[in-house]
Amino acid sequence: MLDLQYICDNLEPVAENCRNRGVEVDLDRIVALRGRRSELITSGDELRREQKATSSQIPTAESDEAKQALIARGVIGDFRAPDLIRFGITPLYIGIEEVNKAVEILADIMANRHWDRAEFRQRARVT
Repeated sequence: MLDLQYICDNLEPVAENCRNRGVEVDLDRIVALRGRRSELITSGDELRREQKATSSQIPTAESDEAKQALIARGVIGDFRAPDLIRFGITPLYIGIEEVNKAVEILADIMANRHWDRAEFRQRARVT
């Protein structure tokens, strides 16, 4: 088995060797897939950096109430006293559409003060 880096660095000798052995290989496709793989790794690394940098922590004096309002709308956060809500974004399980929807819900709850309802002011036993 040849190393991918070796193949990409030595396309013509690899192609010639394959021809001599009667092996059909699409080296252009291999190079294109390697490029796409690199792009995806870079993109994943950037998303991971963003996740760690922000840690999706949203400080607010009304964190518990906001968290309860989020739960009521299907968005599960993690409350950390005294005033933080964290969101664990796991790329393997949560897609960008779900993240965008959660952000829209959070923005709506905060902008329209949905958290400021009596039903959300009572601290739940399990959150």
